[in-house]
Amino acid sequence: MQMDYQQIEKKWQKKWKDEKVFEPKTGLGEKFFFTVPFPYTSGPPHIGHGRTYTIGDFIARFKRKQGYNVLWPIGFHRSGTPVLAISDKIKRNDKDTIKLFTDYVMIKEKNEEKAKKIVESFKDPEKVANYFAEMLMDGFNEIGLSIDYTRRFKTGEEHFNKFVEWQYSKLNDKKAITQGSHPVTYCIECDNAVGEDDIKDGDTESVDINEFSAIKYKLGDKSLVAATLRPETIYGITNLWVNPEVTYVEAEINNEIIIISKDAYKKMTYQSKIKELRELSGKELIGKTVITPLGSEVLVLPGSFVDSDRATGVVYSVPAHAPFDYVALRDLQENDEMIKEYGLNSKAVKSIKPIIIIDIPSYKKEPAIETVERLGIKNQKQSDLIEQATKEVYKEEFYKGTLNNKCQEFSGLKINQIKDQVKEKLKKEGKAFTFYETSRKAECRCKGKIIIAVLNDQWFIDYTSKEWKDKTRALVNEMEILPEKYRKSFLDTIDWLEKRPCARKRGIGTKLPFDKNWIIESLSDSTIYMAYYTISQIITKEKITHEELTKELFDYVFLGKGENKNKWANEMREEFTYWYPVDHRHTAPAHISNHLTFFLFHHTAIFPKKHWPKKMTFSGMLVREGAKMSKSKGNVIPLVDVSREYSADLYRMFVLSSSDIDSTVDWRENEVASVKTKLVNFANTALNASESKPASKLTNIDKWIISKFYRRLKEAIKQGDEMKIRNYAVNMFFEFINELNYYKKRVSPEHANSVIRVFLKDWITALEPIMPHLCEEIWSKTEKGFVSLNKFQKIKETLINNEIEQNEEVVSNTISDLNELIKIIKNKPKKISIFIADEWKYRLYELIIKSKNKHDFKELIGSAMKDEGLKKNGKETIRIIENLVKNPSRVPLKTPDREGDYKALNEALKYIEDEFNCEVDVVKANNIKALPGKPGIIIE
Repeated sequence: MQMDYQQIEKKWQKKWKDEKVFEPKTGLGEKFFFTVPFPYTSGPPHIGHGRTYTIGDFIARFKRKQGYNVLWPIGFHRSGTPVLAISDKIKRNDKDTIKLFTDYVMIKEKNEEKAKKIVESFKDPEKVANYFAEMLMDGFNEIGLSIDYTRRFKTGEEHFNKFVEWQYSKLNDKKAITQGSHPVTYCIECDNAVGEDDIKDGDTESVDINEFSAIKYKLGDKSLVAATLRPETIYGITNLWVNPEVTYVEAEINNEIIIISKDAYKKMTYQSKIKELRELSGKELIGKTVITPLGSEVLVLPGSFVDSDRATGVVYSVPAHAPFDYVALRDLQENDEMIKEYGLNSKAVKSIKPIIIIDIPSYKKEPAIETVERLGIKNQKQSDLIEQATKEVYKEEFYKGTLNNKCQEFSGLKINQIKDQVKEKLKKEGKAFTFYETSRKAECRCKGKIIIAVLNDQWFIDYTSKEWKDKTRALVNEMEILPEKYRKSFLDTIDWLEKRPCARKRGIGTKLPFDKNWIIESLSDSTIYMAYYTISQIITKEKITHEELTKELFDYVFLGKGENKNKWANEMREEFTYWYPVDHRHTAPAHISNHLTFFLFHHTAIFPKKHWPKKMTFSGMLVREGAKMSKSKGNVIPLVDVSREYSADLYRMFVLSSSDIDSTVDWRENEVASVKTKLVNFANTALNASESKPASKLTNIDKWIISKFYRRLKEAIKQGDEMKIRNYAVNMFFEFINELNYYKKRVSPEHANSVIRVFLKDWITALEPIMPHLCEEIWSKTEKGFVSLNKFQKIKETLINNEIEQNEEVVSNTISDLNELIKIIKNKPKKISIFIADEWKYRLYELIIKSKNKHDFKELIGSAMKDEGLKKNGKETIRIIENLVKNPSRVPLKTPDREGDYKALNEALKYIEDEFNCEVDVVKANNIKALPGKPGIIIE
């Protein structure tokens, strides 16, 4: 049967929209308020983005099946600098950006001239955000998401800004907003503090602030400054490394002259008052002797591996404990030509010996040397192996290492206990200062370099309050989090989170209500916007002006404070109190360290406990053919192309059934094609069944398939509740279809259709959260209304028949055994005889199943010998009991039925004869080797 899937999908998407199927009415039954983070409007969505929303759609549709009044709204995020960055680059005629966004627009428009005009309009950032908001909705509609779009809004709009102003006024009232000096991630090009949303790949690979100890090494009246994250290792220093090919500068800071790389100097201008005096080459420093803070003298040696753009561009060497340092020192000591090239004293260089300062019981000599030798590292070119060695050594030192007596007053301390003692000592003595650096090299979405700047008038949200942290921990411990492993990630984030910059001078967003020179940053304005969903449609419907959205109004609507002013204020209050709190939020784990933890903090600060969120779940990534999707690899599938190239229901079935929600889905074309075949076969089966009348007379095999269906449905509802969505899909589609195919071999096609029709309505209802378009089409053949709104009916327990299922299992197991035997004898059978076990063996099994202690051999033997029939077959009885005690998994859950087994095999007789193309008979045995549920077989 040919079906135009694209036409079917468009048909039902239009019907859902026209009849407002997913626009719930307030107050109609038990509510379920569900959200997925609103998407950023800076580009088109692809199938990777679609995965999280498809899981979200399953959740929303499944909860409707359970009878909930479901609200799933959506908004669009455009705060911060990403949209501005796109607009600015197009204004500057950046060819790469223009080409990229022309390609993006062509996904939808398919006309290059039109696409170029649209991209030209992107010089206005509002046009960028609006265009991609529409494109996101197109993509979401393409895959059939059951979203209520009537409540949509965009951040940065005047009405939403008033809501954010209210939020920050509340935080300020709680003294959670502070201003002061603090290091922040900063874009040199934007000249602005930036957050994760502004940094390229910042949402998936965080950029943290690393606090280096910049240690001074005296070089005459100046200091050569080397930076480290492990100042306690200074007691093992043997030399300094500088890159001879790099430009360094002498600079004045706090009436001192220091030497650092030119790159480091540029960063330090954003962290302190510093003045460049002169430039010098790294070669000028090679061979110099410096005095360490400990008073010892060490050489400055050439290190081409030193990155001038990492910290100060000077590295101090601890070869006993740092594999990179050891390998570099060994390479230099063995290279007479290099020693000569830089005019170094060969004897002095070769006399440098590693100094052990950390004792680790599992190492017999210097940890770095022992690890390098064990891994067979020959030189610095083997950087991956050296990195592996470094991680290994640092891990062992952190968990097992103790500072030895070379470390003065710190000797005897465990490495994991040392914390900041050495750093604070060096700073107190004026021998070190703090240098802030990014945890990785990063660039802004405007392509500007990201550094760490210290801003003196920066506004922060101060998360250090113990009371606030305790309330938020309590929320984390009370709410449902799946997978459970992410609960610890939240608790860890709450522990380390301190002051978070919450505003910048540039970008789209809301101005701080108490300092209009600043704009609230993008992740800090998107923490409680879910509450705004409850009232946004009223603002639109009533044409409320942003001036009317006062703090007093929001206090009344969200907190119940004050008196109501008018009709729509009361309506807002009713909407909020009905829908809030958020019952379930589905998202990605990358946001736990920022947005999601802020989401929890801000709820505990602003709302009473009854309005705190209830549940969070997380989904993994989607890759294609084993590789991460990216435009450069040409492996991106836009969401708006899914229906045309595949079909929405095929996409949904694949992403929901191929992996657990927090695991990675690998989109492989051959596997997608396999699912498509099954989907087409299902559609034909269901449509054929829809044309039949339900069967009135049922045989045992009919009752078996009906029983299997309702057993699976019962299990599937439990799986849906537990967010085991893959199991749900596999259970109700793939595994049940396998059973259905087995059943269809046993009966005529016409009869199969009439029996499938018995449970078709319930089957389509169960599959609708996965493939709603196809299910609506099939539903429409026999039922009225929308299957999207049809609820699960109470499970028909009477149709779940354990006895019939157990009898049929005997048939399938017998067929399996026959196939194995025929493989062994390698001859086509002329006749097959199937022997049902003796009646006394069934009695023995019944005795064992009913026994309170199925593992007590003596007790079972004692009970069996009281039965004359079992006693008469004593040896065989003992052997059977012995085997079952040793293998308790072979004991059936329910007592086997001899007559049922006999009847089931006889009913399947024609099927078995057709399968093996020979005569078959079924006999009740006497004294033959057979067991209940496992008949004996003779093949002639």
